[in-house]
Amino acid sequence: MEQKHRNLLRKNRVALARDLEPREVLNYIFQEGVFSERDIETVNSLTTRQTQAERILDILPRRGPRAFPVFCDALY
Repeated sequence: MEQKHRNLLRKNRVALARDLEPREVLNYIFQEGVFSERDIETVNSLTTRQTQAERILDILPRRGPRAFPVFCDALY
């Protein structure tokens, strides 16, 4: 992931963690090959929607150059 995209995720972290619906996003980013089954299991093991959203935001920057555009597509 490019540094400018990491910065955008960091600057918008509070709003994203508050408003993100993890289940909707997870299915898409898994389908597009950005997240592995293990990533999905890790996120789903968490008990609150907000902690799941935060974990998604923690994992995304480590998933390569396609992670940010795929994440953005998942939001629409």
